[in-house]
Amino acid sequence: MPTAMGKVVSAPYLILMKLWASRGGKEDVDMLQVLKKMNSEDVSKTKLLIKKYLPNEFEDLESLINMAPYV
Repeated sequence: MPTAMGKVVSAPYLILMKLWASRGGKEDVDMLQVLKKMNSEDVSKTKLLIKKYLPNEFEDLESLINMAPYV
């Protein structure tokens, strides 16, 4: 996605990359902050991406989605 600062990745793909590289701690906090700002369409896109590319991480994503409003 192009911005004034250059190209950046969309939020659903950012979550995908962070889940793939997840080391806990800071990564989880980052994902919670991104998820908290997502609209329902982006959350749905994120779920589809995780189901397709990281199906073993889907339960973790669901947990993060459920926690995001409380962060």
